[in-house]
Amino acid sequence: SGAQDTLEEVPHHFVFDRCYIHGDLDGELKRGIALNSASTEIINSHISEFHVKGQEAQAVCGWNGPGPYRIENNYLEGAGENVMFGGATGGLAAQGLIPSDIVIRRNHFRKPLEWRGRWTVKNLLELKNARRVVVDGNLFEGCWADAQQGYAILFTPRPNDSGWAAVVEDVEFTNNTVRNVAGGVHIAGRDSLFSDPNSLRGQRIKITNNLFDMGNDWLGGDGCFMKLGDGADDITVEHNTILQLGSIVKTWGAPGKNLIFRNNLARHNQYGFFGDSVGSGTAALKTYFPGAIFTGNLMTKEPGAQWNVDTLYPAGNFFSETLDQVGFVNLRAGDYRLQAASRYRRAAKNGRDVGCDFDSLMAATK
Repeated sequence: SGAQDTLEEVPHHFVFDRCYIHGDLDGELKRGIALNSASTEIINSHISEFHVKGQEAQAVCGWNGPGPYRIENNYLEGAGENVMFGGATGGLAAQGLIPSDIVIRRNHFRKPLEWRGRWTVKNLLELKNARRVVVDGNLFEGCWADAQQGYAILFTPRPNDSGWAAVVEDVEFTNNTVRNVAGGVHIAGRDSLFSDPNSLRGQRIKITNNLFDMGNDWLGGDGCFMKLGDGADDITVEHNTILQLGSIVKTWGAPGKNLIFRNNLARHNQYGFFGDSVGSGTAALKTYFPGAIFTGNLMTKEPGAQWNVDTLYPAGNFFSETLDQVGFVNLRAGDYRLQAASRYRRAAKNGRDVGCDFDSLMAATK
């Protein structure tokens, strides 16, 4: 439970397989599974209708167990966060516990659109305190501005509310589809609310080979693919296909080290890669991620990019006037593979297509 404060008290070796865990359609239920155990699997199950007004509800939430955890091939609904790790300071968290060795694979994370305006909504997946996490081959859909800005994925260490040792590190987010959301990913290096706001907490995070087909204005929020701030280190963003309404990246706070942003396909829109108080492109990279590798990316200029946007970025990137000129197989039908005749096919720095490898993505979701 949340009260256990020694590892000897932690229950262990559970398997939830082919379970139907269902809340009430009109009632308030806060959580499907409180994952405060060790060596636990949640597989092949349906967990739905967990929602509350004015509080956070989850399908699965863990904060007082060490792991390892396997969450695979489930349908998961939760209004606050569908799945979250961290969020409490008592019990083992007060002694430095970090939930670790977590695999989240081939799940369907969903918030039904009919929940909008009815239940309190935050995000689809949030890590406040977690180490060594694999998130692979999932479908994430449905997230809008409500109690937060509508970002689907949060990798934001929170020692302020998740224990003094809380970190988010060694995370791989690969081969996922994220769609119909108001914002993409929020990554933070530090917790500004903690008593030691300068301590590095978020690092070694990879966002690789994903599709972000992000949604429409009516979802609210800022439409940004990624908020990346407060000095996160060793972040890799590579081979993603991103169709977003706002900026590609917004960054602020302390500078971060070893950013790799490579071989992605995204809409530039008005601001592209934007740094607080310094503007877009190279100026933002030099200020907030000195020494960053930013190359092989394709940015489409419409709508809203300034006329000379290609001069604002380091050499080695590509710019297309419109999405139509990219050469997708079928843009309007949502088939974002590149045609054989596309000038960006095999144009990435590693000889592959710019953007997502859809064969690998589809193989991971089977």
